[in-house]
This record gives sequence, structure tokens and C-alpha cells, in this order.
Amino acid sequence: ANDSGGYAASRLLQEGLMISCEGDVSALTLMFMLNQLSGLSPYYGEYEMLDVKKNAVIFMHHGDGDPRLARRPEDIRITKCPEVWGCEEAMALEFIMRPGPVTLAGLIDDAQGFKMLLAGGQSLDHAPYHVQSPHVLFQPRVPIMEFFQRVLESGFPHHAVVCPGDYTMQMQKLAKMLGVRTVVIE
Repeated sequence: ANDSGGYAASRLLQEGLMISCEGDVSALTLMFMLNQLSGLSPYYGEYEMLDVKKNAVIFMHHGDGDPRLARRPEDIRITKCPEVWGCEEAMALEFIMRPGPVTLAGLIDDAQGFKMLLAGGQSLDHAPYHVQSPHVLFQPRVPIMEFFQRVLESGFPHHAVVCPGDYTMQMQKLAKMLGVRTVVIE
């Protein structure tokens, strides 16, 4: 099989080098900040599928993620790339993030300057979904529909970063020091 950007990106993340897809410099900035706070490689992705009964959303992207974030090492699979535009023979990793507290963060630059989204929550314990990508079953501290209502009303897009551990307070302090407005969903 051919190597793919997703598999190669996973290897870079495993080495502690922060990367994000699609030229998302805002997410890369958040990944660096959270990496410095946690010592971990945060996961970059987008909201994919709601599970209202679990009050959660599956958060995933293009097949890249630090395998050290996996629920269990034996859950990690090398699989086909989840994309269908020219990488049918490429590789990706598939695993679900380990359970526990997490911080979700987003960053935008709107007409008033930079604004940071912060939401604490849980990565729920669940067997990996067969989605050909690393993923997180993210449960915010508020009802899932309220979470998305606040995200949308605040102008944040579908991309965000999830990091194991609760760093919402530290990120709020950092944002204040940098003069960045915050939207905290708790």
C-alpha cells in the first residue's frame, strides 16, 4: 500500500511534532498551546455524527492522530484512508481516544479579533467505531444540542482540537494574557 498523509501525520504526531490538516493554522496554534500544557499531541478533527442518547458527538478527521492517545494499543488498526479522492490505496490509522476528561478548543479571527472556544468534557469509553480514522466520542458538560447551539451562535466552524485532560482554566488564563476573547461552554 502507498503511504498517505494521514499515516505520515500520525507518525509525526507520535514524535511530538504538531500538525493540522487543510492549512488550519488556528488549530495548529491551539495544538501547540495544549501540547505545551499537557505534554501530549492533541487531536485535530471535526464534528461528524451526533449521538443524542449518549449526549455525545463522534469527532474525527482524515485518518491522522497520535496513536499514544488510543484507548488501548490493541485497538489501533492500520486501515484504508477514509478519503475517496485519489487515495484509495493509502493507509490511515483507526482508533478511539482513551476515556477520561478532555478539553475541546477552537480559535477564530473575526471582525473583533481572535476568539477562543473552550469546552471541558469527557472522552467516553467505547469500542472503536470502524470509521477508518482516529476518533473521539466527545461528551460536553452541557446537553449536546445546547453545546452545538452555542458553538454555532458564537461563529465557530466545524474544526476543533481535543486534548486529554482538563486545561480549560489554563487556556482561559492564556487567552486573557494574549488578549483573546473566550467562549467557555460549561
